[in-house]
Amino acid sequence: MTDSKTQRKLMLLFHRVSSLKDKTLAAGTIAVSKGADSAWVLRSPGGFEEVIIGVRAFEEYARGRSFKPATLQHLNAIIPKLFPGEWPTSEPLSNSHAMPVFRFGELLGLCRAESRHLLDTMHAANFPLIRSLSSEHYKAKNFAQRYAGCYSLYRYDVNPAVDKSRFPSGLLVKSTLTIRYPVPHKAYAYDANSRSSIRVKLNLPSYREQGVQLYKYDGLLGFSSKDQWWTWIFQGRFGDRNRKIEDLILMYTRDFDKAADAVATGTLLTQNQDNKSTPTPSDVVLIREPGYALTATTGIAGDEYFSLQPDEDGFMRSAPALIDMAQPDSWTDTDKLAISRLLLLK
Repeated sequence: MTDSKTQRKLMLLFHRVSSLKDKTLAAGTIAVSKGADSAWVLRSPGGFEEVIIGVRAFEEYARGRSFKPATLQHLNAIIPKLFPGEWPTSEPLSNSHAMPVFRFGELLGLCRAESRHLLDTMHAANFPLIRSLSSEHYKAKNFAQRYAGCYSLYRYDVNPAVDKSRFPSGLLVKSTLTIRYPVPHKAYAYDANSRSSIRVKLNLPSYREQGVQLYKYDGLLGFSSKDQWWTWIFQGRFGDRNRKIEDLILMYTRDFDKAADAVATGTLLTQNQDNKSTPTPSDVVLIREPGYALTATTGIAGDEYFSLQPDEDGFMRSAPALIDMAQPDSWTDTDKLAISRLLLLK
């Protein structure tokens, strides 16, 4: 993969050269040669053609394909010919210190605002928005083999939507969560190493709207071997009409305790169930339920698929709960563990 600053310059160069097709510059005319191996060329007044880069290759490089050093060297040399100016380096593409991205755009004739808009547009069309929620497939597979399973997610909640007559001492919300398996990452065409994302699901109990038991969310989990934090993003399930809003949940949790991989703590941000759907941060405790494992099975068409065994549905549907802090006799051992950890986070 090309480094990000060189990649952004390539995107600007691709747009600028494409916009100048059949137009005459000081050094000649930018054109596309005919034939099976068509290329962008600089055609001099005398008819001599100097190849800039292959048409297909140029488009692929702008979309993220890595290229050889010789190609980079050639582009570095020809850019000042196409766009004469006071270039501060002989390596305008690769020398990011001497040639920042927006200065590069200015020498191509693009103002900073136009360069920014072009980069945002091209990035949205060709690259995933949140690549950090993916990893190399083998890493995602190893992660799922270790951590796939069912979890209880606890947070202490006090807000106007909580019925004070039912929960005078506040409310402990117990949600259910599953870490499932790797799914293909929505990659750009030349993303390396066959990346995958970890699929996760969350069921959150309702304590406000009558007749609604669960709010359901789908999401992705990102992890990194370089730090001890996991990143979770959940979106309210598409087509679920229970919630009046398109709620998005962002959560960070620490890596699990190394001894038993059973308990993790973190922070969650979501829109609460009050009348204003107020964004509210909460401390959370994530507790792994024993007995669930990821299993590979051969499907009817011969393809391998993954599932949790035993099946997750019963736990995900029945285990979410609203726990009254004034009734400790009703607490399970898991509830007590979660409460003790939440108290330590205060």
